[in-house]
Amino acid sequence: MRNAGNTTWCEGKMSETRRVQYVYHLVPNPMFGTKLYPMNTLRSIHSEAYNCAVQKYQWRTSFLEMIIPRLNCHWNDVLHFTVIHPHEIYRELRDAGYELGKPAIFFEVPIEQLMISPHAVYHTPPPLLEERPFSKENQAPELVINPNMVQLRGEIDFTYPPFPPTTQAYFRFERHHGRSPLLFNGLPHFLLCAPLETSGLRRIDWRDEPK
Repeated sequence: MRNAGNTTWCEGKMSETRRVQYVYHLVPNPMFGTKLYPMNTLRSIHSEAYNCAVQKYQWRTSFLEMIIPRLNCHWNDVLHFTVIHPHEIYRELRDAGYELGKPAIFFEVPIEQLMISPHAVYHTPPPLLEERPFSKENQAPELVINPNMVQLRGEIDFTYPPFPPTTQAYFRFERHHGRSPLLFNGLPHFLLCAPLETSGLRRIDWRDEPK
């Protein structure tokens, strides 16, 4: 057993509620320049990067117009970060039976660096378990965000429970059906209403446990 900040690790797994000091963003591939931009900003300044990013919404196009209550902006007006350490996501995918040979690299962002800009935490609902895969023709149902699930500045304590069992079940369900899951489905999202300069940020491989 060892401690990582306020987080206890035992036999490779996190336990109990913990306070986090960082949020994480998957490094885009390809990465254009050194700044991360919300998608709606990216569309006006770098069409190639936008066209790459928008591919992940092919079967959930309603998200592109979805409003985030309390922040009063669109889903794609913000940058999305996970508050869950990437190694936890890696571990749960591996335990669900996925073969994860390739690295996935994330920016590790100190929370204090983001406090100057408008932000929120969205506690996403449990993932849907769908027998029929979503596609361009079979769109995911429109999501209406419950305002009670959005926390603004002053309401966020950055303390979270262990990895949600509902997302564990979702990973196993998708693996059973031979599908690739959404990595952050059912996990708390940190939302930032601003671009982010990444040149000074640490990059971490999700295969590596926190140090």
